[in-house]
Amino acid sequence: MGKTVKGFNRKRRNKNTNDQTKTETTMKALKNFIGAAQLQVLLQLRKGEEGKYFEEVLNHIRATIESMPKTYETDGQGKNAIAYLHYFTSAGDWWITERDTSEEQLQAFGYAYINGFDNAEFGYISIKELIENGAELDLYSGFDKQITINDVIKSETFA
Repeated sequence: MGKTVKGFNRKRRNKNTNDQTKTETTMKALKNFIGAAQLQVLLQLRKGEEGKYFEEVLNHIRATIESMPKTYETDGQGKNAIAYLHYFTSAGDWWITERDTSEEQLQAFGYAYINGFDNAEFGYISIKELIENGAELDLYSGFDKQITINDVIKSETFA
């Protein structure tokens, strides 16, 4: 019986170590895409009653970021490019179609909507500046379906 208990404890420690490593990997991948306050809330929610759900949300966001096109990979697609990430504030929305290839995520490419579609345009977007100015990553749009910029423009709601 002693061996079983020892083995069980070792397995439990290994599982905890693997979970911690997976969490650290996820956090490293997300730190340049989610503001510190929003990320902190998500980490706290992982500890709550619906923790498994929020763990899945974080892992899905990480997978989306890791698999989305890099700069220039959607060149020529225009409004048919897929919006992988959506950031928002009360003053605007930004849909990201490509991410930077650098680890520090200096820029992304996408469609910006600021104070009406008359001011909407494609261009390079600094995710860091968005986050520093209070933009949040929309956790519920684009992760389970493919939304093109054209879909965004045609929609009546922008989330």
